[in-house]
Amino acid sequence: MKKRNFTNWLMLLILTTRIAWGATSVHLSGEVVDPAGRPIPSAHVHIEGTSQDFSTTFLTPENGRFDLDLPAGHYQLKADHPGFSLVIQNIQLETSTEVEVVLPIASLNERVTVTATRNEQSADKSARITSVLEQDEIRHLQPTHTTELLSGVPGVYLAESGPFRVRPILRGLDSNRVLILVDGQRLNNGRTSTVNAGIEPALVDIHQIEKVEVAKGAGSLLYGSDAMAGVINIITKKPAAGENLRFSNSTISEYQSVRDGLRFHTSIGIAHSAWSLRLGGSLGRFENYKSPSGTVRNSGGDEDNLEAGLSFDLSSRDSIRLQWERRRGSRIGVPGSDESSPFFALFPFDNRDKMAIFIERSLEGEGLQRVQGNFFWQKQKRNFFNLVRSAGFSLSSSTVTDTRTVGFDLQLNHDAGPAHRLTYGGSFYRDTNQDLRVQKVFPGTPRARVSSRAPSVPDSSLSGLGFFLQDEWAVGERLSLNFGIRTDVFHSSSEATDNFEGPSTKPRTDATVTGSAGVVYNLPGNWAFFGRVGRAFREPNLFERFFFGRGSVGGFVVPNPDLQPETAMDSELGIRLRHERVRLTFSYFHNRISNLITSVPGTYLGQATFAGQPVSISDNVDEARIQGVEADLEVWGNLGGQWWMFYARQAAQRGTNLTTREPLPLIVPYVMNAGLRWYFFGGKLVQELQLQSLKGGNRVPMRQAPLSGYTLYHWRSEIRLFDPHGIFKPYPGLPQSASLSLENFTDKLYGPLFNSIPAEGLNVKAQLRWEF
Repeated sequence: MKKRNFTNWLMLLILTTRIAWGATSVHLSGEVVDPAGRPIPSAHVHIEGTSQDFSTTFLTPENGRFDLDLPAGHYQLKADHPGFSLVIQNIQLETSTEVEVVLPIASLNERVTVTATRNEQSADKSARITSVLEQDEIRHLQPTHTTELLSGVPGVYLAESGPFRVRPILRGLDSNRVLILVDGQRLNNGRTSTVNAGIEPALVDIHQIEKVEVAKGAGSLLYGSDAMAGVINIITKKPAAGENLRFSNSTISEYQSVRDGLRFHTSIGIAHSAWSLRLGGSLGRFENYKSPSGTVRNSGGDEDNLEAGLSFDLSSRDSIRLQWERRRGSRIGVPGSDESSPFFALFPFDNRDKMAIFIERSLEGEGLQRVQGNFFWQKQKRNFFNLVRSAGFSLSSSTVTDTRTVGFDLQLNHDAGPAHRLTYGGSFYRDTNQDLRVQKVFPGTPRARVSSRAPSVPDSSLSGLGFFLQDEWAVGERLSLNFGIRTDVFHSSSEATDNFEGPSTKPRTDATVTGSAGVVYNLPGNWAFFGRVGRAFREPNLFERFFFGRGSVGGFVVPNPDLQPETAMDSELGIRLRHERVRLTFSYFHNRISNLITSVPGTYLGQATFAGQPVSISDNVDEARIQGVEADLEVWGNLGGQWWMFYARQAAQRGTNLTTREPLPLIVPYVMNAGLRWYFFGGKLVQELQLQSLKGGNRVPMRQAPLSGYTLYHWRSEIRLFDPHGIFKPYPGLPQSASLSLENFTDKLYGPLFNSIPAEGLNVKAQLRWEF
């Protein structure tokens, strides 16, 4: 009898529990699909309660569906799959609910830019054309250096001179006429020559980069001097905090056949709820590269990189981040020469050090919404050695430049009502430079004689202070405007310097006002019209104002402290289509440049020659015009359950010196990048065939050889075994991805842009990644 009573009580308890559960449980069902509506099997799904202690993780079956009975409440659903982007949905579960979870292909994501307006904004909604290269693209391209990432961006070309001395040409302008930022802070400095030289993005470790943004057109409103053709913002990886103490690691090894090149990178991370730490470094060794006509002499180089980042969340609204970077480059050659050549050049070292602090505070309510500030200190130190041979003697020159920069930037975001977002603030930087130059004469005897210890540039400085105001105005559902104004003051001066033989110069102060305005009008059918006009400028640098002495290749250069800033009036019109399967942008731009600084014949002490060399000087003598059209097309499709993407990016330009009526240098008549990329097995295997074609032409300045056109073919393959950022982590020790590329696989002999030295031949690239 007792046993029967116990059984009855147990059944009653179970029934009561089930009734209680049934009274509070709710049915959740759903399906995980791709953008075409096809179910995704083996998708990772994680559901976690935010109002109660509940979580579950599972893989979807072949039909992509899931069915669960859960207590009523609020939940967060996360779903991902290799080759697709992570999707997060918040679900308020009160009654039985059916959800559809659409995972976009990684490359179909809405691309977000901060460079175009200094605020997070969809690149598809900006009045400026902004190309965004994110982690998937960086991993897929396996670039040798940072600048190589830009080779597929319409309007960007590469001026090549060795593995780490490749500089971008943006819309026909290069060197200091393109502003390069690292995390919004200037990489440009006031000492680098604007003649056959420029700012080198390779000073940033390629494996430290989170993404790169290229904002084309006048950018001086937000960033000041140098942004005449546009702004390239290199955004580095940042430590990421987590809910609990966790560790992470990324290790990458790669090989390149054309240079016998090896690179190894590793980084570790430690994170907690309120702080995170990231440490990383890389080693790279690259020998002279091989072209189809043979090995190119003096074309190798080595690199060592270290970096550290530390972040603190002081509260839910306050954060601070510290960052340190150290780069060491050595034996970086100027290709095509050696010590027996009439001209030989080498960078024995090319170094960069940087420390930065970033502070941010978010505010609640109306009015002021956010305050951001940053400070940085940077040192760029390099040694340029060159040897010139002439009849009976040789002249060597070793120039060490030590340029140090301090700067800060303050930005405030203000909500001025439902239609206006104001961004305003100020920035300051100061470049100080010291040169050390030793020239030696080899008069045909074993011993060299020091002929001069005179530096090329005296101890000098260049500083800039600017203030800006920008208004983003949403006029209606379809129309948005963007306009602003900026004012800058620059000061340059030199000091008495030991052994400097040039004339003394007076300090100089310049002031300038710039601004821009843009419009976006959304048309029916996912079309949008956009237009923009802006004024940009470039303050003459220390090289142009103060350099005195023999140049690297010949000629005697004298200073011109009275140089005026270069200015540009840039405008652009375009139209874009943003559809689920199609992305299209077409635009026309027109850039008119005034006071263009050019090297012209000059005099010193009333003579046209000095020390047996013709005298030249930098002067504001030219007016120029650059115009062109750019088109960027992506088409996505699905065939047999496998996704594919076709892309075509084209640019055509024309540049004219309006003073001499000659064509401008650095102008490529037409270039096209096109390719087909396949995503197999849900993106685990990626295959790509790419074509790069440049059209030759005879429309070049006098004394410049005609451009020779060429077409290159590349093949890339990537196997993604695991997604390190997904819900399920791979087993430690196994590589997460393996990549293999064949670049220039037809081994075509060609010369890179504006360089007579043969370019690389067939290059086999291989890469392995371990991450957890």
